[in-house]
Amino acid sequence: MALPFAALVARVNASVMSRLADTEATLSGVAVTGILESGFEDATVAGFGVAGSSPRFTLASASVPAKPEGLPLVVTSGPAAGSYKVANAYPDGAGMTTLHLLPA
Repeated sequence: MALPFAALVARVNASVMSRLADTEATLSGVAVTGILESGFEDATVAGFGVAGSSPRFTLASASVPAKPEGLPLVVTSGPAAGSYKVANAYPDGAGMTTLHLLPA
């Protein structure tokens, strides 16, 4: 019998997080685990402006408070360890949320 779609999504998310989640952090004092993508800044060709992105932290939506904007995220492991503030939260509707971060 085929699994209902929601159960299949939950299994895929659990598998992804068990294999790729490599960063420990605290979100407003609560321990969480997720995937941290460091932001970057890079000068563009011929000196026209700067390209870049903000750091992002992806984790299970169940670990994210209802309104996380402005809450502190402290990364406790890895090369990007440090303090951040949640600028925006983007739930994917399938159990994962990406937090866009600002340095605190």
